[in-house]
Amino acid sequence: MNAKSKFLTWGFNRGVFLLACFGVFVTLVLGIADFAGAKLPCGLDNAPISGCDKVQMDPWSTVFGIPIALFGLGLYLLVALVTFLRDWIGTKETIWVGYGLWMVLAAGTITSAMLLSHAHFQIQATCMWCMANGIVMMLAFCMQTATILQNTTGGPRRWQLKFFAIPLIVTFLAGGVYGILLIRAAEAETAGRQVSLPMNTVLVRPGNASIGAANAPVVIAAFTDLHCPPCRLNHLALEKKMQGPLDGKVRLVFRHFPLTRRHPNTMDAAVFAEWAKSKGKFWEFVNAQFMNQEKTRPDDMLAMLAGIGLDQSEAKRLLTDKTMRAGFLVQINQDIADAKKLGVNSTPTWFVSYPDGTVSMAKADGIFPLLTDKAIQCHSTPAKTAK
Repeated sequence: MNAKSKFLTWGFNRGVFLLACFGVFVTLVLGIADFAGAKLPCGLDNAPISGCDKVQMDPWSTVFGIPIALFGLGLYLLVALVTFLRDWIGTKETIWVGYGLWMVLAAGTITSAMLLSHAHFQIQATCMWCMANGIVMMLAFCMQTATILQNTTGGPRRWQLKFFAIPLIVTFLAGGVYGILLIRAAEAETAGRQVSLPMNTVLVRPGNASIGAANAPVVIAAFTDLHCPPCRLNHLALEKKMQGPLDGKVRLVFRHFPLTRRHPNTMDAAVFAEWAKSKGKFWEFVNAQFMNQEKTRPDDMLAMLAGIGLDQSEAKRLLTDKTMRAGFLVQINQDIADAKKLGVNSTPTWFVSYPDGTVSMAKADGIFPLLTDKAIQCHSTPAKTAK
C-alpha cells in the first residue's frame, strides 16, 4: 500500500469515528427529549406544533416503549468502538470486521431513510434533528464503503487513546447537558403560575361536563385533547387524587381543545364525547378513550361507544350527517374559541380557580403542585366584594 492509500484508509476510518461521535450527540438529545417529553428546537419552524413535535408524538418514535433514538445511540456507540479497535489493531487485520461494520451502517442508513420517508409522507412533518441523524448515518456509510474499497495491505499509524476518548466523552457530555437543559425548559414551561385573565374570557360554561362536588372550593378548567398522551396520563392521575385526598375539594371541568394537526381523528373523538354526554355517558366514553388511546380510528371509537352501552349505528351517523354533527360542534367550537382567547396552544392546559378569586395556569403535570393542601390554603379566603 502506498502512502496515499494508507492515509485514505486511516482517514476514512477515523472519519467514520468522528461522524459516530456527532451521531451520539444527536441521538442522545433526541432520546432524552423524547423520553422526558421535552420540546426540541426545530430550525425555523416556530409553529405551536413543530415538525419535531409531530415526530415525537408519532407511534413510530418508540419501540416497545423505548425511544427509537436510543437504539440509534447504541448503534453509534458500537460504531465508535469498532472504528477505535480497527485503528488500534489495524485495518488489514480487521478487514472482516470492516465488512460487518459496513452492513451495520447500511442497515442504519436504510432505517433512517424509512423513518424520514414516514415523517414526510405519512405525518407530513420535517424534523431537523432526524434529518441531521439521517445525513450523519449516510455519510458514515459512504466513508465506510470507501474504507473497504481501499487496498488495505498495511497497518495503520495509530492514534493515541486520548484522540478517541476525548471527542466521544465531549460529545456524550454535550448531548447529556443539552438534553438536561431541554428538560428544565420543559419543566419551566409546564410549571404553574398565577395569571390575569383577558377581558371577556370564560373558564367554565354551563354546558361543560364536570366531575367532583358542585360546591367544591377549587374549580379546574382542563383544555384537553382526547388523543393526547399527556392528557391521558395527567387526567387519570388527577381523577385518582380526586377520589382520595382531593375528594370534595376540587371540581374538574372538561373543555375541548382538539389538536387536529397532530391527531387527525381527535375532532371525531370530541364529537363522540359530546354525543355521549347527551346520553348521560360522557365520562364513560372519555375514560374508555383514555384507557385505549392507541385506538384512534373511527371504527375503534364506535366500538368503545357500543362497549359503554350506546347505539353504535346512531353514533356512526355523526361521521356523515353534517346536520346531526353540527349540533355537537357548537360546544366544541365554543371551547376552542375560549381556549384561543386564553392563549392555550397545547394540551393539557389547566386553569385553577381558587376561592379568593385568583387563577393559576399550568400545563401537563404542572397542575399537581397547584393542588397541594398548602397551595389551596394560601388561596382559601374568598374574595371580598366591593361595597
